[in-house]
Amino acid sequence: MNDPGTMIAVVIICTALLILGVVLAVVWGRLDLREPEPRPPATTRSQALRDALRRYAWWANVAAIAAVISGALAATAGGLLVMQIIAMAAPPTAQGLVAGLVAGFLGAFAYTLARRWLPSGWWTGPVLGLFLLVVFGPVWAPLHSYNPDFTILGPNWLAALLFAGLAIVHGCLVVAVARWASHRVPALSARTLPAYLPLLLAIVFYPAGVLLVLGALVAAVAALAMPPGRRITVTQWAGRAVLVVVALLALPAFILSVTLAIR
Repeated sequence: MNDPGTMIAVVIICTALLILGVVLAVVWGRLDLREPEPRPPATTRSQALRDALRRYAWWANVAAIAAVISGALAATAGGLLVMQIIAMAAPPTAQGLVAGLVAGFLGAFAYTLARRWLPSGWWTGPVLGLFLLVVFGPVWAPLHSYNPDFTILGPNWLAALLFAGLAIVHGCLVVAVARWASHRVPALSARTLPAYLPLLLAIVFYPAGVLLVLGALVAAVAALAMPPGRRITVTQWAGRAVLVVVALLALPAFILSVTLAIR
């Protein structure tokens, strides 16, 4: 992309989108995460299955909304902005948009699964962003050591630092949008189906659709395996211990990957 006018336009648009994402993260980040309305305990396995799938659809829809907004404003626009600022390279492509959406869904799925074990309040977003950075950084662009962007962006340490900061912004935006959506998404019914359009579109999006279908199967099997009216619960300390172990296991690969990328 050699046209200076086009490059300036891309920088302006991406900057505006990223600023919008930061504003939404600040404003919506003040909200609490509202759980779906509780239903009376199921008395039959078929009722337990319906309740489990309804609850799963609610959370999946919240995650889809958070994924699309965070993926567009932070991962896609923010990532492109970093590359434009550092090297004035890498024009917008459909592949870049898909990569941003995949990053959005990774963050949204991770948050909905680990929400009970993350710190509360303002710390939730930064901790989520750092966790995603450490776990997925070594294997997912832009911070893995074989990312070709580091051959055209410079200096390498600045590119790595900016992408790391963007990961934290992404985590904050995922949490903020999920909190906002949890106040807007109604319980699933025939009347409220239009509100679940984000989930329907996410199912069509191949990478996310596979995970969503697998998640629905897991929710269905768990509902049928458990006695009606009972749920599988994990204590907070046990869940946080799992997150710490996962992060510690991924940390050496992350450090090595960043070291190779910035040398």
